[in-house]
Amino acid sequence: MKIDELNAHISALNVENLRLRSTEIALSAQLRREKDKSRSIMADAEAAVCPSVLTHIHLFMPRINLPPGTHSIQSPLIDPHRS
Repeated sequence: MKIDELNAHISALNVENLRLRSTEIALSAQLRREKDKSRSIMADAEAAVCPSVLTHIHLFMPRINLPPGTHSIQSPLIDPHRS
């Protein structure tokens, strides 16, 4: 009788293991899809924002006496010679 109970318990554990593995695979696939969707949304947002931001920066460059083609803007609050 004890062997039959142990075998039944092993079978139940195997079924549970298969169910959990199936859930893990489904969740991994869902996570991959969500990551891909997030990457796509971020790329779309960057594509929508970057041209607008660059246009505004180029419009303000003459006002702050930056020559066109300046690629880095130093903050007046940051002294590059301070350690």
